[in-house]
Amino acid sequence: GVGLKASAIEIYTDVDGIMTADPRMVDNARIMSCISYGACCELAEQGAKVIHQRAVEIAQNGNIPLYVKCTFDDEPGTLITNAGTLAERTGLESQSFVNGITYIKGLTQYRVTLDGARAGQELFQTLADAGISVSCLNLSLTESMFSVYSDNAAACAAVLERHGFNYRQKDRCAKVSVVGISVRGMPGLMASFVNALNEKGIAILQTVDSNTSISAIIEETSLKDAVVSLHEAYRLNH
Repeated sequence: GVGLKASAIEIYTDVDGIMTADPRMVDNARIMSCISYGACCELAEQGAKVIHQRAVEIAQNGNIPLYVKCTFDDEPGTLITNAGTLAERTGLESQSFVNGITYIKGLTQYRVTLDGARAGQELFQTLADAGISVSCLNLSLTESMFSVYSDNAAACAAVLERHGFNYRQKDRCAKVSVVGISVRGMPGLMASFVNALNEKGIAILQTVDSNTSISAIIEETSLKDAVVSLHEAYRLNH
């Protein structure tokens, strides 16, 4: 579409558009009428499966509206567009709001004891040399927390032991994320996030955030409750 200088691109799938949460977990998840390029990329990066992140990035580079629609009906689907058009469509001038909840399963979390900044540098260089990719990184002078996909957990543990790192490992974890625009600066967002999980008795093992998402590492057995609770807390069914 970009190469042909199209005025818009339509992608047809087996769903009516991009939803506020996985409908297999949240019964009242709804179709988003529109979403920004950036927030859509973040949804994809944090686990949403409807559209590939690279497709959105290509459309964004050409500033071409992208529609996600269903092959089997005439519903309008979801418009993926720039922030200016999104503000006109939604009437939200502040451009700071939550779009959806997503998740990634099958993670293993590590807490590694460190002795100064150099130890952290050595830790991640060692993991990189072993071809192990980490995510959800928190780093201080005395400890690092990060996650790997569980398929890589045995290799990660072997590297840590071989190089003498003192660590704790927690299996069967998941990452649940709130995704939106300028969420880092949204007053009360983190409080709502923490309260929603605490009210369900869900232990937060770690948090990470960016301008477009706030995430928590939790036990995978609590994932469905976490997604439902966060969807309700941000009133995404309205």
